[in-house]
Amino acid sequence: MAKRSRCFALLVLVAIFAMVGAAAAGPALTKGSHLDLSGMHDVAGREFRTPMRHALLIFSSSRQNADQTRRWGNAISDRYGDDVARWDEEKGEPILIVPVLDLSRKPRIVPQGLVAKMVKLMGGDDEVLLDWQGELGKKIGAPIDQAAVILVGPDSRVQAIAIGEYSPSAAPPLFAAMDAQIRLLSRRPSKPSGPGSKR
Repeated sequence: MAKRSRCFALLVLVAIFAMVGAAAAGPALTKGSHLDLSGMHDVAGREFRTPMRHALLIFSSSRQNADQTRRWGNAISDRYGDDVARWDEEKGEPILIVPVLDLSRKPRIVPQGLVAKMVKLMGGDDEVLLDWQGELGKKIGAPIDQAAVILVGPDSRVQAIAIGEYSPSAAPPLFAAMDAQIRLLSRRPSKPSGPGSKR
């Protein structure tokens, strides 16, 4: 009985520390917030370095919201076509897509090969950045079952955030910000920076 009481007390302490940690977390991302993914690694082990002179369209996803992410991706691909490209296949497109997979609910000992298979089952490829600690999700502040799409300008400042399911009524703020970035960046001299270029 005493052992059960100690276990219960320990669980209470863990819950308290979890709540304190959540309360101590920084504010959720908003328009104008600084966001830089430099230093993260993709499925192939490549380090991501923020490309110059491009806006980034960051997809934050997990197994719980993969279908939502896919629908956002399809809608954006249909609307923007050649104006967007994968960050590792850049050829002068103004907006580069950066998928980030939240693995915070997976043990760190999961083999890299198994992670790669999981990514491919979700429709991704080697360009997907792996967020083992769920740092991006924490910054966004959205539930893990809600997809998030974040547009970041060349100055690393957030321009728009869409959270949850894609719908024609949910898309206009994000699409308007993307249109603005395309107009802005299309007026600049085109100098492909490649995935390894630094800001």
